[in-house]
Amino acid sequence: NVMPVLHNLGMSDRYFDDLGNLDWVWKKTNTESVGELVVAFFKYFSSEFPIIHGVASVKSGKVLSKDDKGWTKDRHVVSDK
Repeated sequence: NVMPVLHNLGMSDRYFDDLGNLDWVWKKTNTESVGELVVAFFKYFSSEFPIIHGVASVKSGKVLSKDDKGWTKDRHVVSDK
């Protein structure tokens, strides 16, 4: 993971503003530059993401199926739940 899912750490899922403890919360192992991350982001969401059946869940940090969420309409969706 590039960033932690704060909800999974038992923290507020709205924001994290305790920058003094950021190193404790975010034990990053990423070595890619910002540019490499941006290119990978657009590559994934333009050609690899399962857009017909998938939902990008910000809260869980993974892809969920639209069927599992009970979403039957064909829409492009990002979920915060």
